Amino acid sequence: MYGHFPLFHNHFYPPPKYISDFSNISAQLQIYRRFSKYIGATPNISAIFEIYRLTDKNRHNIHT
Repeated sequence: MYGHFPLFHNHFYPPPKYISDFSNISAQLQIYRRFSKYIGATPNISAIFEIYRLTDKNRHNIHT
């Protein structure tokens, strides 16, 4: 809508911190992993899942 943030189709300005409704990246990645066979995900995306999962786990350990 504003032209600055093409990923955000909802009228938020400034844009939300997260692209989707999931503030927990692990939950979002689980959904992508579950549906990856339907959206044609590549092995590179699977590697990214692992990196984010480990990063998210480390982030939670720091805050607990």
